[in-house]
Amino acid sequence: MERIIVADEDAVLRRIPNKPSHIKSDGTLSSANFIGPDTSVNIERLTTIADTMHGYESCGLVRPFTHTIREHGEDVIHDPTADNFAHAIIPGKRTISVARKLALQSEIILLPNLTS
Repeated sequence: MERIIVADEDAVLRRIPNKPSHIKSDGTLSSANFIGPDTSVNIERLTTIADTMHGYESCGLVRPFTHTIREHGEDVIHDPTADNFAHAIIPGKRTISVARKLALQSEIILLPNLTS
């Protein structure tokens, strides 16, 4: 499958789970949203918010920009799947410090439904 180059000006969409550990009590994002290996995202220009959220209605959604991710020594690599051409990853595992910075610099589009 053809892969594209993810540009610095691209935004990516990251679903966040409906777990209290992923949203702080003050309503800001927790670093938990960017911890773990190969963090999955969608390249926004290749998808829609509705498509990204389909089947994940209780999740939240945030938007970091690729240039921000790269400023912290990380990368975004297009990693399309058979059912999602927009899929990409932030490869590897990042430090808590970098995960905190990514959380602080990501726009919250939808808060998760913590009651479901």
